[in-house]
Amino acid sequence: MITTGYICAVLSAICYGLNPLGALFLYDYGLTTATVLFYRFLFASAVLALILKLGKISFGVTKKELLSLAALGLMFTSSGYTLFASFNYIAAGTASTILFIYPIFVALIMAIFFKERIYPSMVVAFFLALAGIFMLYRGEDGMHLNGVGLTFVLVSALSYALYIVFLNKFQLAMSSKKVAFYVTAFCCVFVFLISVFSQSRIQPIPHWKAWIWIGELSLITAILAMVLLSVAVRFIGSTPTSILGALEPLTAVLVGILIFGEKFTFNHGVGIVLIVGGVLLVVIVGGKKEK
Repeated sequence: MITTGYICAVLSAICYGLNPLGALFLYDYGLTTATVLFYRFLFASAVLALILKLGKISFGVTKKELLSLAALGLMFTSSGYTLFASFNYIAAGTASTILFIYPIFVALIMAIFFKERIYPSMVVAFFLALAGIFMLYRGEDGMHLNGVGLTFVLVSALSYALYIVFLNKFQLAMSSKKVAFYVTAFCCVFVFLISVFSQSRIQPIPHWKAWIWIGELSLITAILAMVLLSVAVRFIGSTPTSILGALEPLTAVLVGILIFGEKFTFNHGVGIVLIVGGVLLVVIVGGKKEK
């Protein structure tokens, strides 16, 4: 079982790291961020609905649960939308690396709003992450990271941190598949509303090959990644799973370099090491304190 847990954790991180693969290919077709995410969440929620139906799992929820699920959907929409939007401004590997600071945001939120103790390791990790972002932002040869893209990724990391915190605090008494269905369904609605208010209409899919990448984003980076993650947490716990999550930004970096020809510099390497190191410090030390 332990071996299965580690394998699932590794595969989950790799699946999440493949987000840029589908997104960037779909952008090449001229699709907007809203369009890509709308079809991603629509396809994912449809598949999850089928899974619930086949598993004879009730779709029923209380009004309180529905409001909680809507709030989670809003946070997940914010995280997904800003991350995918950042790919238009900065390298996908760099964006995914900066996104990986979300465990530090989780620790800070818990300390500030839920009175959890702030340990020295958390402070060190925070400054390591800041130093890593600075190295990525600074670049080389006078080139700086795009400020809009950086802002998008930081908002994405904060939104995902809030999602994780409130997912725990809401304590929803339902299966993870049911939670995932409602969250992705609400995400679909919220992305549609964003497209309406921003006057960025949902575009039709221009080519049958684009559906392959929609499927990749829905089935692999959403549903499969979430299922594998839940299995990993059940078998080996949250701390080892979070540590192996470092493979997520590394996967995204490799995808960017090998497939999309993104430039990788010395400063990028140092920035990645600092960010991943800071996050691992929080996860490892936090895990020891839980024992």
